[in-house]
Amino acid sequence: MPELGTSGSAGGPGRLTAQVYPPELLGPIVQFIYTCWDRIVLNGYLERLQRPESLIYFFHDVLGVACIEPAVLEQRTNAYKAWVRRVADEHAIPVLAAPPAPPKGVRKEDFVQPFYRRLKGSEGVACVLTSLEQGRTFVSYTPRWTPPSGDANYRFMKACRKRFLHYYWYGATSKVA
Repeated sequence: MPELGTSGSAGGPGRLTAQVYPPELLGPIVQFIYTCWDRIVLNGYLERLQRPESLIYFFHDVLGVACIEPAVLEQRTNAYKAWVRRVADEHAIPVLAAPPAPPKGVRKEDFVQPFYRRLKGSEGVACVLTSLEQGRTFVSYTPRWTPPSGDANYRFMKACRKRFLHYYWYGATSKVA
């Protein structure tokens, strides 16, 4: 994941620039979804890590992890959460829980509007909302019986739907690409 640094302009709260231009780094795996002209949801994922066997290859052969226990997956999650907290703290970006169920007619965009004001019309990240939602993830578990190979480190890796913490970054920019 590229490090984020402060912009060369005025600086201040929430002003971030990526050291690596995302389309060059991610290419066709970045998908843009327009919800309205001034809001875009960026839904990015690494296609090759969407299948259990590819995830096992990544952990075994790339990272050198012999046994993919739940604690190994939890370490990756905790590292990402720590990165979010560090970047938010370094750039004074508020991180708050999304309203549980906004009243009818109130959108999340209306809830975050006051945070855009602190940017004073310049580019940057206004705030990050967190929300516990259901999504696709992976679980690892020990088989009941020893596999025919006799490998004590063997674990099942399975895609499933579970509730986990989602991060929604609300930002302002004058250009997308």
